[in-house]
Amino acid sequence: MAERIKQINPNVKLHTINAFCDPDKVQDILKQSNCNYVIEAIDSLSPKLYTIKTCYDLKIPIVSSMGAGGKMDPTKIEVTDLYKTYNCVLAQKVRKRLRKLGVKKGVKAVFSTEFPLRDSLMLTDGSNYKKSAFGTISYIPAVFGLTCASVVIRDLVEWVPVKQ
Repeated sequence: MAERIKQINPNVKLHTINAFCDPDKVQDILKQSNCNYVIEAIDSLSPKLYTIKTCYDLKIPIVSSMGAGGKMDPTKIEVTDLYKTYNCVLAQKVRKRLRKLGVKKGVKAVFSTEFPLRDSLMLTDGSNYKKSAFGTISYIPAVFGLTCASVVIRDLVEWVPVKQ
């Protein structure tokens, strides 16, 4: 991936970390990163929370990808403040825990208004801060990711649509 990014823009400053996102390391990584924006797309709750909270505290703009699992309809994907999301189990858990950490607004979220398919729920062994997961169809995570990228690009270039 890094090679492809450098082909697109040889002047890009890219720092990659090939490691599991451990909550204890998130703050140090983000403090040292000097980044302009963060796309958070972590499926495990604790690392997700620590990343969002750290960005919030450091005033680093962030867009957080919520639950794509168990969803089928890409037309149901929306972007809003995390506290305006609905029908998303992951977003509900994130809101509840972030509220306790003092984050009450100001986190952009990509989420789906679609209810997850119950048959897609799978229990896990609890490793990597994850007790369960919804199975995911191949195209939905890609649409979530592209939507997150769109948010970042539009924010960084201060894109304003032309009104007709």
